[in-house]
Amino acid sequence: MLSDLIAGLQAVLERPGDPVLIGFAGVVIVALGGAIMMLRRPRPPVARWEEPREPQQPHVQARPFQTAPDVQARGALDEDDDHDHHDGAYPSPSANELQQRARKMGMLIDKIEASRKTRVISIIHRESLESDYLVLNDLEDVLTALNSTPPDKPLDIVLHTRGGLSLAAMQISRAIKAHKGRKTAFVPYYAMSAGTMIALACDEIVMAPHACLGPIDPQIGFPAVSILRVAKQKPVELISDQLLLYADISEKAMREAREHACELMQGTYSTDGSCAISDLLVSGRWTHGNPITVTEAREMGLNVKAGMPADFVDLVRVHRVSRRGGPSVAFR
Repeated sequence: MLSDLIAGLQAVLERPGDPVLIGFAGVVIVALGGAIMMLRRPRPPVARWEEPREPQQPHVQARPFQTAPDVQARGALDEDDDHDHHDGAYPSPSANELQQRARKMGMLIDKIEASRKTRVISIIHRESLESDYLVLNDLEDVLTALNSTPPDKPLDIVLHTRGGLSLAAMQISRAIKAHKGRKTAFVPYYAMSAGTMIALACDEIVMAPHACLGPIDPQIGFPAVSILRVAKQKPVELISDQLLLYADISEKAMREAREHACELMQGTYSTDGSCAISDLLVSGRWTHGNPITVTEAREMGLNVKAGMPADFVDLVRVHRVSRRGGPSVAFR
């Protein structure tokens, strides 16, 4: 059908007539030719998001420990599978590997709970787990664990996270704060941003000598405090509508973070409504990734104890997955 149309247009061009009509016919022929070439060109494969992801182990753990049956139900891939998480950085763990890790973690949790007479809830984020930052699934899991814990039972909250969603952090920390039993946060390596917010809900923070906490200033694409500073420094007529919208959101986020952190610290760090520590953590004095050391945390007034029991370190490292070819750091 297209060939007949093109033949008719060529006939128009070959006989004398209206120059406008002839010019139009020429344009149509060129366009149709280009369209035919595009249709005949082989199309590249289309990337799809619907491809199934490898099953991963939940990153919030507490008794009853049911990770291994869950892995069996999902049907994990073989360890030789070439599909990697996060741009190929980590190999996919097999079902057997996940079950072994689950057993080791369950044994460690049992050991800690028996020796300390506590309920252990670990919030650990890694590329090899369900998520590498705090998400709403964490909120669901922590609330489930807390709901099944006797009200007066002491809590050991193990934190290994770079942060995540403010909604999850706020609700998890509120639920921990409301628990009547004594709450202790353990930070073997780092609990940044939202992880620090959760640690503030506890009565005491136990940190390894070189572990760190982090600032809790909100991030709205960029640091909220930086957005506000730029908006205040420029004349209003030179500020785009988008920046004004971001500044409005940033102002609300800063206020919410400050008020929430201050709320968490009442009774533990302050009885008069003082928000000096939360003000400092939200202020934007540091970049968001700046590590707050044991010494600096104590100088702020946080109730930090140095020294980390080995079982809590093992609890974090049991989920470590080496890169293909082995880990970058080796020691014996």
